[in-house]
Amino acid sequence: GMNTFEVMEYWAKGIAEDAELCEWLSRTFDRPLTIYLGFDDVGRFGEEDAPYLVMSPTGEELGPEQEALSLSVMLMFGVVVHDEPARTGDIVSEPAMALMEKEFSPRVLEAIARLNPDLTPGTGEGRTYPPRNGYCERDFIVTLNIPNTINLKRNPWR
Repeated sequence: GMNTFEVMEYWAKGIAEDAELCEWLSRTFDRPLTIYLGFDDVGRFGEEDAPYLVMSPTGEELGPEQEALSLSVMLMFGVVVHDEPARTGDIVSEPAMALMEKEFSPRVLEAIARLNPDLTPGTGEGRTYPPRNGYCERDFIVTLNIPNTINLKRNPWR
């Protein structure tokens, strides 16, 4: 089986090589995504590192009767957008948060999903922080359930 760090390495390689995502990043930010593995101190990252993705293990557990291994990974996203707020009538939208929520984090998650159906996170929960001077951060914890292929209970002769 794979441990959490190996899953993160697999995801990172796939994200870095995803043509659709790379093309969008280049068009949107004029620079590639930097991916950091294994850092948990979000304070060490700033707008000079953006756009970035930090991946850090948050836990592993064996499921009921050890049928599946559950891995959790914290994804920390950072973008900088120095656009003026978008105004539509009386509605004013913050551009960095809008980009984070509607484009950046969904596109990274889609790149992960394109890699391998068996290694696609099943659930996730997160929050996006109010931007400061166009710099927006998002934390997202994803959980991945990997079937335990050596579980003898599934063998027909039992």
